[in-house]
Amino acid sequence: MVRTRVRRSICRLTLTAISLVSAGLLPGLLGGCGTDEPDLTGEPVISPDGESVVTVKRSGDKLYVEQDGRPLPGRYDYLQRAIPTRRGPVFAARKGDKWVVMRGEERVGDEYDFVGGVTVGPEGEVAFIARVEEGQQIMREGEPVGKAYQRVGSPVFSPDGSVLAYIAEEGGTAFLVRDGVRQPGEYEEVERPRFGPDGESLTYVVQKGEHQQALMRDGERISPPVDGKIATWAISPDGETTVVVQRHQMQNYVIRNGTTIAGPLEADVMTPPVFAPDGRTVFYGAAEAGQSWVIYRDDQKFTDDIEAATLADLLVSPDGSSVACAAKRDGQWYVLKNGRVASDAFHKISNLRNGPAGDTFRFAGLLGSTVTEEEVEW
Repeated sequence: MVRTRVRRSICRLTLTAISLVSAGLLPGLLGGCGTDEPDLTGEPVISPDGESVVTVKRSGDKLYVEQDGRPLPGRYDYLQRAIPTRRGPVFAARKGDKWVVMRGEERVGDEYDFVGGVTVGPEGEVAFIARVEEGQQIMREGEPVGKAYQRVGSPVFSPDGSVLAYIAEEGGTAFLVRDGVRQPGEYEEVERPRFGPDGESLTYVVQKGEHQQALMRDGERISPPVDGKIATWAISPDGETTVVVQRHQMQNYVIRNGTTIAGPLEADVMTPPVFAPDGRTVFYGAAEAGQSWVIYRDDQKFTDDIEAATLADLLVSPDGSSVACAAKRDGQWYVLKNGRVASDAFHKISNLRNGPAGDTFRFAGLLGSTVTEEEVEW
């Protein structure tokens, strides 16, 4: 493994081992940067470019955000997770009985009775859910998008940030809304809208009937209805192949273009499937017994058992012969290649991606007070 330490120091003191009960806000666990008083209350978040680290800290009975060792001035009674952006960390926070959305030291919009579903676009634009007299309203940069509904889901930006989509419910009916305009189609439930590989089409899960779900794209069904739940899915870059993970009666099935290719898998948790470069072969992880994972290629086991609490961010090599991922074990994060440890231990790992020449992959790793760019040979 080739390692290059090129990132700035995040704080003057070294953080000791990070092992959290959960990723949410917890009582103080670790000493903070520059003083013994502040405590870390959640896992650090590394920005996608690996240039910045944001953490939520506690001082006394108040919470605040710290970016790259610099505390931001606001102090809050409750604070949702902070999202690093080039324009400053974005987060929702409550002070007293009012909520605000912050981007760095800038407040986005007004004060609200409640805020949730904070989402950031590619250029740092902010959208969120605000409670209003009429129900729930999507706000974009503090301005309302469309009308308020009884309930709305977290907004989703298109890859270029030009389109904002979300789910809404009114009168017991669920539907999709795109840039404030209600889209055709009414369902018992609509879940998890996601922009497709083309950056424009919207894919989402709908439920029609008591126990059946289907995958839709812009109002057209693209998967046969399945019994139980669609746990996750993936669409090939050319849009021709759809893979759905179906969970039914405590078992999982992997379905490609309507044909079951794997299952039943008695897995508690599965990762989203990822495509190999051929646009048809898929890799996915399944936790078969608590903390024992296996990575599959189509219907075949690709690795031996992997002991890890979490497996995430699967990445396939350009030739489709290898797969890397991040794995959390005993409170530390590692990178695995083909199921074997291929990195040192880190407090956090982010942004796994193929290198420009295709013979290596890269990631950002947080260790103590430093984020480094790491490179591993395929």
